[in-house]
Amino acid sequence: MIKMPAKTTGRLVKVPATTNNITRGVINFLTVRGHYAFRVNTTGIWDPTKQILRRSTTPAGASDVVACLKLPAPYMVKTAEGQKYLTAGLFLAVEIKNKFTRDKMRPEQEVFAANVRAAGGIYLVVKRYEDFIAWYNEFFTQFTPKEGARIL
Repeated sequence: MIKMPAKTTGRLVKVPATTNNITRGVINFLTVRGHYAFRVNTTGIWDPTKQILRRSTTPAGASDVVACLKLPAPYMVKTAEGQKYLTAGLFLAVEIKNKFTRDKMRPEQEVFAANVRAAGGIYLVVKRYEDFIAWYNEFFTQFTPKEGARIL
């Protein structure tokens, strides 16, 4: 069982530690905190009109979750309207590999991970929901203002 935030309220709920629930938990956790996250569909879609399965146009090896992390604004700039904070986002790709199912990375997923990292994004392989939470908390500590620091 894992505790994850509910989609709309953010209240913690207990659910089984399935791959689907870990994926949903990562998306809900990020969304509740103001980031933009969604699940990537890599399967084809059935076209009932033409009675065919349309192939997915998602790149081979694409991660399960894609997100844009909203980073804290460390700087202020002067504009015609006054002072404003600069905001920045960071690309995050999360591949869920459930610890209990012994799922492994495929070669095309390794290529996708390398491409994300080469472009300056973050690629994570998450085996447990708790591991993602620990990564998130550690990652965002670097943006905590240091004592005596000032905003420019």
